[in-house]
Amino acid sequence: MRVTPTICFALFLTALALGCSHPKPPNVVIVVLDTARPDALSVYGAKRPTSPFLEEFAQQGTVYERAYSSSGWTLPAHATLFTGTLPTVHHATQTHPALEAGVPTLAEELAKAGYSTGGFSNNPWVAEHTGLARGFQRFVDKWEKRDRADDDPAAHPTVQAVRNWLDETKADAKPFFLFVNLIEPHMPYLPPLADAAPFFPDANAAAAAANHFFEKGKPFGVVARHYTGDAPLTKDEWAQLEALYAGELRSTDAITRAIVAAVDARAKGEDTLVFLVSDHGESFGDHGHISHNFHLYDSNVRVALLARGPGIAAGARERKLAQLADVFATAMRAAELPLAKPCVGADLRKPLPSARVLYAALDQPVISLAALPENLRASGKLKRYERVLEAVIGPRWKLIRGSDGSEELYDLMEDPSEERPLAIGDDNSAFVGSARGVIEVVRASGSTSSRSSVTDDPRVRESLKSLGYSQ
Repeated sequence: MRVTPTICFALFLTALALGCSHPKPPNVVIVVLDTARPDALSVYGAKRPTSPFLEEFAQQGTVYERAYSSSGWTLPAHATLFTGTLPTVHHATQTHPALEAGVPTLAEELAKAGYSTGGFSNNPWVAEHTGLARGFQRFVDKWEKRDRADDDPAAHPTVQAVRNWLDETKADAKPFFLFVNLIEPHMPYLPPLADAAPFFPDANAAAAAANHFFEKGKPFGVVARHYTGDAPLTKDEWAQLEALYAGELRSTDAITRAIVAAVDARAKGEDTLVFLVSDHGESFGDHGHISHNFHLYDSNVRVALLARGPGIAAGARERKLAQLADVFATAMRAAELPLAKPCVGADLRKPLPSARVLYAALDQPVISLAALPENLRASGKLKRYERVLEAVIGPRWKLIRGSDGSEELYDLMEDPSEERPLAIGDDNSAFVGSARGVIEVVRASGSTSSRSSVTDDPRVRESLKSLGYSQ
């Protein structure tokens, strides 16, 4: 065929148009499995079949085996997830329970970049009153922890709300950012009996255990009993609590499956980054603790993190250190947005550094203490927990430092349960010196903020009470 000047010019215009077109950035999805402790998930090696969907998901993406939170409870963890910054910068802590106004969120940044943004929260700490709803064009809260004994995951109210939003925004032709918090693994453990039954002799035994610990759905009776110490939980009771928790994890796994299926149906043919992550862990007698109060041991600050999508290796397991801030950084860079200096996250689509160190902190636990009975607080048994804690985690060593002058050093390779604190010696002294320096640098680089209080909104307070955060 003879190529005429007209055809050449047409081909040139076509090539120019293709070269100038900007590819649509990927959709971003973050599903938080609130309070999901990774070593209780079968995808992380737990013997109980608690996460069959996560195991399937892992074949399509990467499991981060050593991922950490920035703290041991919901608010600061989500603030780091949403901003890529540490608690010293975002200030969403127990003495200042709200995100610092000047710190931009992922939803704000993606909305400005042209994304449709939708947030669905089942935890009252992830809400407008804490600043974490900023940037979401649609934000739905369903703050109720209830016994869903017969619920089908597909009928879960959050799953239905997510589906509706995905359908409503489909015509926008925009990339979307979807965030979901699933509260199910949080105490009180009241799993659907079908999900709890595999971990009990039968469904009746599961129902009896739930009623024993959480009569009328009250969450913190067992916590108060534990810290009072007058009637310690028996070995069998601890086992029952963990079995109920396993049922909640299995239920959450099924709900997560339904959400990811809805995303996949909506995003056919589109690049989509999906992150499945927990915000903190949970304790079952570890180091003398229950729930997720008062400490920065790995049972509290190590989290589940799985990712799937463009740039994420399929069927991989990453042993290098990762953290919640990495989710923020990865989403921002995937959307071709710059990272501001306070961001401590790394792009998970690139190799993680081998010599990385991470930082976590727990402010004075005024909210956690206030949730316990007044007579227990007055007894002095909780006095030792009235302190600020900071932790520096390296590839091998971990240092936990308290404002009371305490220091604990652990070898996470030889002692992953942190049961044998070490003396400072020749093999670890360099890390200890470096970790102390990290703490000082983090403190110095943080911003100042005034103390604030928990909202007086009665609806929010009632929701916090249902989760054991207040009396």
